[in-house]
Amino acid sequence: MAQLQVDAILQIAPTRTVNAQGRTQRVAAARVPNQRDVVMGRGDDAREALTTALEAHQQHARETLDLVGKAFRNLDEGKGRFRRWKAEVGPTSVEEFIEFGNNCVKPGYDYFTALYIHEEGKLHNLYLAFKGAEIFDPLRVVEMSEAGTMLQADLLLRFGFPEFTLEFLEGLKKEIPRYRRMARAHFDWNALDGSKEYEESLRVRRERREHDPTVREPAYTNWWDDPAERGRRIWLWWRIRVYEVQEFTHIPLALRLVALVQPSSCGIERVFSQLKLVLDTCGDSILESTLEGRLFERCASTGFPLVY
Repeated sequence: MAQLQVDAILQIAPTRTVNAQGRTQRVAAARVPNQRDVVMGRGDDAREALTTALEAHQQHARETLDLVGKAFRNLDEGKGRFRRWKAEVGPTSVEEFIEFGNNCVKPGYDYFTALYIHEEGKLHNLYLAFKGAEIFDPLRVVEMSEAGTMLQADLLLRFGFPEFTLEFLEGLKKEIPRYRRMARAHFDWNALDGSKEYEESLRVRRERREHDPTVREPAYTNWWDDPAERGRRIWLWWRIRVYEVQEFTHIPLALRLVALVQPSSCGIERVFSQLKLVLDTCGDSILESTLEGRLFERCASTGFPLVY
C-alpha cells in the first residue's frame, strides 16, 4: 500500500507551455525518476521527490492521529457531562431508582452484616444472645418446636450474666414445656391495658397517611408488627404469669435480666438532639471545650446517658 502511495505521488501529469509566438502547445513533462531510480542512484531529484512524498504521508498520519485523539477527548468529555447530568437529575426510570436505592443501602447493610452476622464481628455474641431471647416471646415460641426452643435457650449464655450458669439454664429448660402449653392456650391480647388506646392511635395514623402521603410514620397495620407495642403486650402477658400464677422460678429472673439489656440507640439519639440544639444556638464556630461543657451540662441535668 505504501509503495502504491509513493508511486502515485511521484507521477507527473503533462503540462502546457507558451512558445515564442504566443501559442499554447502541449508538451510532455520531464520525466521524474521513480523509486527504482532512487534505489539505482539515478539523480538527486528522485531522492528529493521521494523524501517530499514520505514527509507528506507522515504529516497526513499525524493529522489523522490528532483528529482521532480529539474525538476520544470529546467522547470522554461527553461522558463526564452525562455523568454530571445524571448526578444532578438522579434516577429517571424504575430500574435506575431500584439500583440507586440498592447502592445507597448496600454500604450500611454490609457494615452491619459484618458487625453482627459474621462470626468475627464485634457484636456477633450480642446478636446470638438476642436470638436466644426470642424464646420469651410467646407468639414466637408457638411457631418453634420444643427441641428448637431448648437449643435456642442455650444462646442465653452469650449475654454473659453471672446468673446464667449451666445449672440455671438446666432449671430454665425444665420450665419450658409448661411455658409452651401456656403460650398455646387461648388468650385475648386485645383485653390488655392500653390496647384500645393503641388501636385508636393506629387508626388516626392510618387516616393521616391516607390524607397526606408525605407523612413519614411507620405503616403498621396491626399491633404484632409494631415492635414497641408487641414488646409492651408480651411484658404484660408475662406479668400475669409471673405475679398471678407464680408457676416459674428460673424464667422470671432470666426475663428481667434480658429486659434490662436495651439494644436501642434512643439514648444516643437524644444526645445528638442536644448537640444539634447547642450548635443551632451557639453556631458552628463554638470552641470544642465550650461545646463539650454545654453538652455535658444539658445531658447531666436531664438525666441523659453520656457517650464518650
